[in-house]
Amino acid sequence: MRYRRQKEEGPFRPCDHPGCDKKGEYKAPKDRSLKEYYWFCLEHVEEYNKNWDYLAGSTPEEIESKIREDVVWNRPTWKLGQRKARVRGFGDLLGLFTDGRGESEVPRIPKECLEALSVLNLSADCSVCQLKAAYKKLAKKYHPDLNAGDKKAEEKFKRLTHAYHLLLSWMTEGK
Repeated sequence: MRYRRQKEEGPFRPCDHPGCDKKGEYKAPKDRSLKEYYWFCLEHVEEYNKNWDYLAGSTPEEIESKIREDVVWNRPTWKLGQRKARVRGFGDLLGLFTDGRGESEVPRIPKECLEALSVLNLSADCSVCQLKAAYKKLAKKYHPDLNAGDKKAEEKFKRLTHAYHLLLSWMTEGK
């Protein structure tokens, strides 16, 4: 394994292997902290790498934990179908969110949310991004500052804002 060369500290850095007088061009970590390094010639860095064990001194449980974390790039995971979705309003086409009896755990869309969707001219499977875009477009059209004195536009703006906040909280928080 080759390491990136670091700027030399002068014209010649000797190999850190005892008794070697060759140029130390390749760095190798001293321990698992990876903060301090040895500098070896090519021959000795290859020898060092063959014997390097990052998990030396770890218990079997720590090694197993490290292997499991590395499988998923050190990110938390959940069993398929075990975690409920945070964003609501999607269909369960593959049946991943059923409770074993075929009954879906995906909640139905409440009546007030269906009404709010119709106010914003959206379908039940819209995303949060689509919701925000629709609200922004309609809010610009019916904003009171752009429709001075128009009571119908003002009421429409109030209904749009209420519908937007209702849907946004339901889609993101599951309320």
